[in-house]
Amino acid sequence: QEFGIVVFDLNGLKTINDVKGHDAGDEYIIEGSQIICQIFQHSPVYRIGGDEFVAFLRAGDYESRDRLLSNFEKMMEENLLDNKVVISSGLVIYESGSNLKGK
Repeated sequence: QEFGIVVFDLNGLKTINDVKGHDAGDEYIIEGSQIICQIFQHSPVYRIGGDEFVAFLRAGDYESRDRLLSNFEKMMEENLLDNKVVISSGLVIYESGSNLKGK
């Protein structure tokens, strides 16, 4: 069965913590996780580190991964211009009978 894993990293968290404090950093993490969960609504999302998350894409979200990632990237471009939460991401997919393929 095919599936994909998207790894996310919130940009600038250390700077926010250093300049605005950890409460502001916590809000940044919450906002980032809300964005990820909003785009990948049908995928389990896990926080795996201080500012790192993964989404496990299967079924519909796996099949729609290109559209979802495009929507996510457009949102990140807008957020960058508006000084909002910016998140880097990378996708790896597994197709039955093959090796993992990264994008």
